[in-house]
Amino acid sequence: MFAVFIVMSLIIAFLSFKYRDFQLYLSKNKEIIALGKKYEEEQKRKAAEVKDLKELTLANVNDLPGDRKKLMLSIIPSGSPLKRELYVTSPFGIRVHPISGAKKEHHGIDLRVNVGDGVFSPAIGRVSFAGVKGGYGNTVVVDHMYGFQTLYGHLSKLHVHAGEIVGKGKLLAEGGNSGSSTGPHLHYEVRYNNTPIDPKNFIDWNEQQFNILFEKERSVQWEYFLTIMGKN
Repeated sequence: MFAVFIVMSLIIAFLSFKYRDFQLYLSKNKEIIALGKKYEEEQKRKAAEVKDLKELTLANVNDLPGDRKKLMLSIIPSGSPLKRELYVTSPFGIRVHPISGAKKEHHGIDLRVNVGDGVFSPAIGRVSFAGVKGGYGNTVVVDHMYGFQTLYGHLSKLHVHAGEIVGKGKLLAEGGNSGSSTGPHLHYEVRYNNTPIDPKNFIDWNEQQFNILFEKERSVQWEYFLTIMGKN
């Protein structure tokens, strides 16, 4: 256990040092992305050990300093990708496909848009795809830190290109009706380590409702991440 404590202390010290350099993100994005990959590897290796921290970290999530909350809301998808009133036309999960009529898993949610409505990034990230993607039509995919990814489908116009670093609130594209679609809408996905999870929980997440995501989305191993974010 002493060896585990030493290793975790070293990891925490390392990530805390990187946190203090966060303001240099745009000039050192490769360094930050590499850190995200390192975290994913450490997270898998430490999964068993962090179970003991569950009650402490999740019970006290609202005790995180305000600047740490803002950081998390910047690097993990939060809020709506639209700047219009939110209306979900098709939720996440099993549904009857509107074109095929077959029951199948819906990996995201569909949001009502008008053609030309702006679609914005909900977190800092790197565009990994911008182009036509099968039934999604015109599509943008953004890779965020710590294994998170967002996808935006059925777009009418793209404003970013693959490889571009985007900040939270960056205009990515315009809503549309491309691909397999029965009318203008935005297909929005959030993935964690390539697994689709409900985007609505991330849309509802903000500084005023900071604990809501950790209560509703339990497929993510939050405990270790929250412990690191709570360290000075």
